[in-house]
Amino acid sequence: MLQRRVSPAKKYVVRTLRIVAFVGTIAIGIIALALIASQTPWFKDWLRGFAVHEANQYVNGNVSVGSLGGNLFYGVQLGDVAIDMGGEQVVAIKQIEIKYSIGELIASGMTVREIRVDQPFVLLRHTAAGWNLAQLVKKEQQEASRTGPSKPLSLPNLEIVDGRAVIDDR
Repeated sequence: MLQRRVSPAKKYVVRTLRIVAFVGTIAIGIIALALIASQTPWFKDWLRGFAVHEANQYVNGNVSVGSLGGNLFYGVQLGDVAIDMGGEQVVAIKQIEIKYSIGELIASGMTVREIRVDQPFVLLRHTAAGWNLAQLVKKEQQEASRTGPSKPLSLPNLEIVDGRAVIDDR
């Protein structure tokens, strides 16, 4: 029987290629699992809770979102969005639909194709402290030097359907 001798360099190259192929396969599998998991109801509920938590850090009041739906790669729908200040609901929105493309968001800056707001309600009340919505966003404790956004923001289409507002200026 004739045995072929394989050089140590060739063995090293073959072994390296096998390791690279194995690691690549594992990475693709992990990415595929992450993409699949991001479309599950559990993940969307977690993301809804995370978004509410983050929004509450910037608002003097409580933000609530009843539901989050849609395909997270092309757009989302937020249902039953509300902001309460001092026990009073100052903003209520039946549904917000945001259309975008993940590729455009990453490549060309914040490009949101369309925002549609269905049945928004805004309560604007003037009190001794001023207008209630003027105190809606928390003030920064310490202002930093500003340079502007690193990527541009583009919002070509904003649609408000069946909106109403109450202005209480006693």
